Amino acid sequence: MTGKILIVYSTQSGVNAQAADVIADTLKTTYNMDVTVADLKNGSPDITPFQNIIVGGGVKSTSVYNEAVDFLGKDFTGRNVALYFCCEDEENPKAPSTEDNTKKVLAKNQSLRPIDTTAFGGCMIRQGRAVMDDLNMNRIKEWSIELGKKFNTQYQTQQWALSVDGGFVNSNTQITIHLRNIGSTTLDVVTAYVDGVLQSMNSVALSPNRFQTVTINGAGTTWANGASHTVKIVATDGTSVAYNVHS
Repeated sequence: MTGKILIVYSTQSGVNAQAADVIADTLKTTYNMDVTVADLKNGSPDITPFQNIIVGGGVKSTSVYNEAVDFLGKDFTGRNVALYFCCEDEENPKAPSTEDNTKKVLAKNQSLRPIDTTAFGGCMIRQGRAVMDDLNMNRIKEWSIELGKKFNTQYQTQQWALSVDGGFVNSNTQITIHLRNIGSTTLDVVTAYVDGVLQSMNSVALSPNRFQTVTINGAGTTWANGASHTVKIVATDGTSVAYNVHS
């Protein structure tokens, strides 16, 4: 089962709220996912408990509602973010328009890379009445099912993941590696290999989104100056990462 899902939306006509409810119901019934829905007019919710975030950006004419823009200014490191808009034609959402709206809604976080972006039919209100309502329920359900698959896939790859921020050879018998847990599960890092040979290292319990320096001590091995060496760090569950250092 994937991590918790948060759906937030900004809306004036109510169409984004309808879409959010359909997405939530589809993810719950299809994948038994834990989904929370929140209207951004009631404030920006805390994203800490959630691994997956879906943001519905309301659009009026050529402007994206500020609530969604402000919310997407948060730090989403280690989380999956997907976007949807309710503003397009029912059968043929316009790709250039969707791309333009995506740039607008990410104005405060241009480095964020959503795992998916889409558009559904919108609703036009004049004098308090809906004069056009093209919300495409089938499109919403189909997108939700495909998005659920992506969340499940991302969860499997992100739950256990290591990266290296850097490393260097301290001496001909010692190597330092700056290790980071970019997954969502604490990893017990206990084993190191240098050029395929098992070496001694200080074991660490590395929490998600945490950084730790590990030191590898050569077990009767010396590393020559000017050479390149492949370091492989392995956790108890088999999660591993490789990095080249130069002496």
